[in-house]
Amino acid sequence: MVEAELEPDLIIGFSDIQAQLAHDLIKANLPVVIFNQRSIQEILDVIVTIGSIVGRRDDAEALARGYVKNLEAARARTEAQARKPRVYLKEIIRPLSNR
Repeated sequence: MVEAELEPDLIIGFSDIQAQLAHDLIKANLPVVIFNQRSIQEILDVIVTIGSIVGRRDDAEALARGYVKNLEAARARTEAQARKPRVYLKEIIRPLSNR
């Protein structure tokens, strides 16, 4: 298993998409934390949780507050526009290699 060869301190995943991978990693006795965020607020909560795990909660909270501030500013800008922006999102299906 490539993940074991990398000797990670922590593997972070998203359960719905990576359920089988998470299962395999846990069976291999690797350090795994799985989240199941479904909203922007849950994503912000995950940022703070990960910050807590790595001993940087204050920094994570500041980062999350910055994201909230940026989101509020974007909302204010787009509410003032007659035409709403179109957004394209592409998710990475395969994990990035360690090269």
